Amino acid sequence: MTLNEKANELKTSGCALTICGGAGAVFMILVLSGVIPLNLAGPFGILTKCIMSLLFVLFLVTGIISLKRSKSAFEDAKRETEKKNDIKKWFLDTYDAASLDEIIDSRPEEPDAAEEASKAEEDEEESSDDEVVPDDEAVPDDPSGADDTHDNAEASDNGDASDEEASDEEVPADDEYAVADPIAEFDKNYRFFARSELIKDKICERFMDVEDALMSELTEELYNEIFEEGDTSSIEEEEEEA
Repeated sequence: MTLNEKANELKTSGCALTICGGAGAVFMILVLSGVIPLNLAGPFGILTKCIMSLLFVLFLVTGIISLKRSKSAFEDAKRETEKKNDIKKWFLDTYDAASLDEIIDSRPEEPDAAEEASKAEEDEEESSDDEVVPDDEAVPDDPSGADDTHDNAEASDNGDASDEEASDEEVPADDEYAVADPIAEFDKNYRFFARSELIKDKICERFMDVEDALMSELTEELYNEIFEEGDTSSIEEEEEEA
């Protein structure tokens, strides 16, 4: 939560508590003065009136304190906004989309987890191929082998006919099962996180006292202004050329 949001929240809660406490305090003054009759006799009535009076006074005091704190919070929010604008101006004057992507591309690439997994699978396959497979045990002759051979031949003929019928059926086009390129999707996600982390790193190098909430807000706004607007302008240029 930024300071501006905190100040607005304090102001809203302070106004609500002040109105509720003030209205309740006026109501209890009228009750105690006898203008508004409230039939609460005995010790229980006195205790109820005291508790309600204290509760409304507490609401009123808490609301006034919240309003005073909201004023100081708005001043802090104003300074935070000026600081955010200064950081954005410095960053936009120093870096652009091309320079940030150049820094990301110049970084040493880390080993890909997918490549390591594929190498491990290849090593396992090679080790399994090196193992010696024992010969199959001899199977005794079956006197009914001729009959089984004849049955197998008939089954194979029936299977070939069914395969020909299945091949005559229409095969759905490959476009129906087309999916997004996983490599392109991975590169897009990698670019997003790498750019965001680079923006944070460059801000931290220049400004050391940036709060987490302000840093997140700055990163999002700078990313949208640098990259999203750049992508939109490039698309518009391509459409004009076409």
